[in-house]
Amino acid sequence: TGVQTCALPISYLDWYISVFLFFYFISFIFSKNHYVSLVGISGYNSASIISIITYILFFYLVVNVFRNWHNIKKIIYSFWSAGSIIVIFNLLQLLNIYILPYDFTQNINFNLIANSSLTLAIFSLIITILSVGVVLFQDKKWLKIVAGVMVLLSLILLLLLNKVVVIYLLIIILFVWLLKIIFLDDKKISKLWII
Repeated sequence: TGVQTCALPISYLDWYISVFLFFYFISFIFSKNHYVSLVGISGYNSASIISIITYILFFYLVVNVFRNWHNIKKIIYSFWSAGSIIVIFNLLQLLNIYILPYDFTQNINFNLIANSSLTLAIFSLIITILSVGVVLFQDKKWLKIVAGVMVLLSLILLLLLNKVVVIYLLIIILFVWLLKIIFLDDKKISKLWII
């Protein structure tokens, strides 16, 4: 009686996910190529049973972990830290400085996110926005400096990948900055920045 169990709360929404998974298994059983239905093929992995199961597990992980602001904050900082390292690695690679000791890393299409410069640009954009958030809302000075450097490095990476993205990014940064000034009424920001 003293044993505590950790059960997921089940609602009618879980039945929809179960039915969705059930029909995927039915299509797998009647598939002409069981291997492709199970694993997928290169570039089309999202339609495989393994992908669907991992998406469902990820959904339940997110639903159960993102329950309070403390957990969300830790996850965001973990993602920001790991993402910052990825930005630095890829920036060095674009400058022909290869840290990873593998020949395939010197391929022009290789990056630590995907074999797509657009995907890396979107990832860098997310890291830049998170870095701006850390600069604006963090109290620790050393963390503000690190985040400021990451804003600069991410912008450089975006500029090297796609020059147009930087313009949109600067607009987003200015918009976030204005929101902070308007809603938080921050007296520390000088009038020069507001102008």
